[in-house]
Amino acid sequence: MGSWRRALAATLATAIAAVALSGCAKAPEKIVVRGAPSLLDVFQRVGAEYERLHPGIDIVPEFNCPICVLPAIEGAVGRIDVIVATGERDITRFGATDQIAFETPVAFGTATLALAVPAESDVDIRGLGDLLTEPVRTVGIGDPDTTELGRATKQAMSRAGIWDELSTAGHSGASKLKTARTGCKLLQWLRLGECDAAVVFDFCLLGPSPPARLVQRLPASTYQPVTLVLAVNERSSVADRARHLAEFVTGPEGAGVLSTAGVTPPDEQ
Repeated sequence: MGSWRRALAATLATAIAAVALSGCAKAPEKIVVRGAPSLLDVFQRVGAEYERLHPGIDIVPEFNCPICVLPAIEGAVGRIDVIVATGERDITRFGATDQIAFETPVAFGTATLALAVPAESDVDIRGLGDLLTEPVRTVGIGDPDTTELGRATKQAMSRAGIWDELSTAGHSGASKLKTARTGCKLLQWLRLGECDAAVVFDFCLLGPSPPARLVQRLPASTYQPVTLVLAVNERSSVADRARHLAEFVTGPEGAGVLSTAGVTPPDEQ
């Protein structure tokens, strides 16, 4: 056999061996995490750190749909190994099915409410009281009936003595309030200038290019805490690994990562 034929044979043998080995390589073990869209950045950070420390694990974030509406949409739930939520009521909406039965939710952080305005806004807003002024026409808030963000916002505004007037706009009878099911929708309104102000979670305003400008963090004493919780689906095919992820998130290593995302430990607000 000529030298070129021997070289070709060696190359082919190497290629065949590489293909065979790659076919035998173990695929990453996936953990599907579902959560509210506003928590995507928070969980991407902690998920990336978990993947770094545990090679062979692939955290798959599914944060594209408000989890409060998932149970009502046929076929929308899909696979859930771990669920992340702002408060337990979003989790309890699921109930138990053949595929899903969540274990007891565990707190991993507390969210802080913040008053924000569009980045280029020239409306003079320095606090909640300024929302009553005439230049402010629309104020975005979470839906008080379906979201923890809205529930806490209503409490803070009521404590400040402005809820009734904002919701009826004084003598005009037209509410200034515009409600959303997700914090992401509120941020979109701020970005597009579709509201003059909004109350959002402060961790949504972090990062090099925040979508809006922070005006004020609302005093924690004016609303009941918004606790960030997670729960493992005990019927998941990777339930043990999902529990390990949950332990990481709720432990000291996870807390360190979460602090960089603006999440306060559950007992420190």
